[in-house]
Amino acid sequence: MLDRLTLEQFADVRGEPIVLETAQGDVVTELVASELLSSPSPRAVPPFRAVLRTPAGWQGGQGIYRLRHPTLGALELFLVPIAQRDGRLELELVFN
Repeated sequence: MLDRLTLEQFADVRGEPIVLETAQGDVVTELVASELLSSPSPRAVPPFRAVLRTPAGWQGGQGIYRLRHPTLGALELFLVPIAQRDGRLELELVFN
């Protein structure tokens, strides 16, 4: 299923809550950005990235997390912290 996810699917849920499952419990994040990537990827769909923003004060490292959303379903994805804005961590997902 991961190889069929598209930018459009993520763009359609921008601003909606996405639950991130962690060892400390569920964290409600928000999809704040998604964009195409320039890459010679062999994927059937164009590569893209998406950025989630966590609640203020939440800290987590890079790794595989389970995400849940009513439209996207349950996904296990590798997330990388990329920025801290107003006390909120931003996590990047890359589909390449």
